Amino acid sequence: FSFYSSEFLRTYFWSLAMEIFYENPVFGTGYAGLYQYENPEFGSVHSQWIDQLMRSGLVGTLLYIVCHVFIFARNFHVNPEICAWLVCLIIFGAFNETTKEIPIGFIFFTLLNFAFYENVKQKDV
Repeated sequence: FSFYSSEFLRTYFWSLAMEIFYENPVFGTGYAGLYQYENPEFGSVHSQWIDQLMRSGLVGTLLYIVCHVFIFARNFHVNPEICAWLVCLIIFGAFNETTKEIPIGFIFFTLLNFAFYENVKQKDV
C-alpha cells in the first residue's frame, strides 16, 4: 500500500473510528464524525457500518440494524427485489457510505415508512 492509497486511508479511518468507538461505546460520539478529532479534512470513515457504530454507538447501530431487518421482513415475500437491493446496500455499506448519502437515505427511509404503513394498514383491517 502506498501512504495515500484508498486502501490505506480506509483501513486507517476504520481503525481510528474503532478506537473512538471504544471510548464511547453506548451512545457514540454524535454526528460530527472524524471532523471533531484529528482529521478535519476527512469527516467520513468510508464504511457505513463502522461510521454508524462510531457516531451512534451500540444503541444507534442496533436501532439501525432493526430498521434494516424490519424493511427486509416486511418485503421478503411481497417485494423480493427490495430485499435484494437492501442486501446490496448492506454489503456496499462495508466499504462506503450508503444511507448517509441523500438519495439513498431518502429511499431507505421511504421503504421504512412503507414498512410501517403496511403494518398499520393490516391492523386496521
